[in-house]
Amino acid sequence: MNYRIEEETLIEAPFYCDYGYNIEVGENFFANFGCVILEVNKVTIGDNVLIGPYVQIYTAAHPMDPTERLSGKEFGKPEVILYKINRFKLG
Repeated sequence: MNYRIEEETLIEAPFYCDYGYNIEVGENFFANFGCVILEVNKVTIGDNVLIGPYVQIYTAAHPMDPTERLSGKEFGKPEVILYKINRFKLG
């Protein structure tokens, strides 16, 4: 697997992801309940990031043409990167 989770990480259930191994989170990370990360491509979340309830992060996309979409094709958009919002301490 290719995932990284740093210290002081708290993820409230339920949490949903596509693959799980394309997600990296930094220190002091918090995701509230209902978080969805569909990571066809790499998602990097930096230090001191808070994610509110029901936030959804998508790197996955599908063709817009209905015929192509029926083929099940999927592609990844560029990675999502969130960096130091505010400094805080969990607990």
